[in-house]
Amino acid sequence: MASNTGSTGLFSSSTFISTRPSVELLNVRSSYPSDWVWGYALLRTDYTHEGPTEWDGIISKIRGFLHSEIDFEHCDYEPFMYLPKEALKAYGAAKADAEAANLPPPPKPQLDRGPTEEVKSRLRISVFEDRDALENATIEQAREYFKGLCAAGRIEHGLVEMGFLLVDKETSDSIRASVDLPPDGPKGDEGVGFVKFVEKVPRGVRDGGYPGWMMVSLCVLWHFMKDVHMWVEGAFMIAPPPREDGTLRAYNGNGYVAGCDWESDCSEDLPPADWGSDDSLE
Repeated sequence: MASNTGSTGLFSSSTFISTRPSVELLNVRSSYPSDWVWGYALLRTDYTHEGPTEWDGIISKIRGFLHSEIDFEHCDYEPFMYLPKEALKAYGAAKADAEAANLPPPPKPQLDRGPTEEVKSRLRISVFEDRDALENATIEQAREYFKGLCAAGRIEHGLVEMGFLLVDKETSDSIRASVDLPPDGPKGDEGVGFVKFVEKVPRGVRDGGYPGWMMVSLCVLWHFMKDVHMWVEGAFMIAPPPREDGTLRAYNGNGYVAGCDWESDCSEDLPPADWGSDDSLE
């Protein structure tokens, strides 16, 4: 389980404040059974792939994006977000001393990879394939199938139960065409595919608006899991509004909340929002 050890080398672990997303999740789940998992149920309705290798590639790409998102806290500038002021001051002083002595700068502080590796090891993407019942199924048919899985106790405790990921023909085409990892820079979701999230019991469904499901960019699936649980009103609270031509946008973690103006308040050009200081995943 998580500890308060967040850095190695330069700083004492006793001064670390555990605000890292990985540590946050581990602390929230610390009272769970030792074999706890987190993640999503995923229903497959597209069976047009030529062989299992192609389908396995789709699941691997989804998993790869989740792992990349978890590892984001190890990016060059991210460790500084999760270190206390005392540690930052110590690093600044050591760097200044090195510059004054015309010596190489001290190594940048690094976060312990233990928490992120444990979070990744506990990720579960529970895939349900039932060609007879699900091939070319509508979203509503897939929803009813998921309800049956829940009623039968087939959704592992710890996975999202308020909805599921859906891979239909549109989704699988998007994932196969997607880049393998999110690009760096201000357009962090450019070229990234999407998966569909279908709410088990949709609320806030409205004509011309939220249809009870939404597209979610592959690069923010961990953030989305947390975000969607924050709103007791339902997933419609964070569902992006449709464009003027009626086409749907993909959720990209930019902070949009129902009622705000997408164009002026929440630019589509923003990268996935940082959520290191948000509330827990529960």
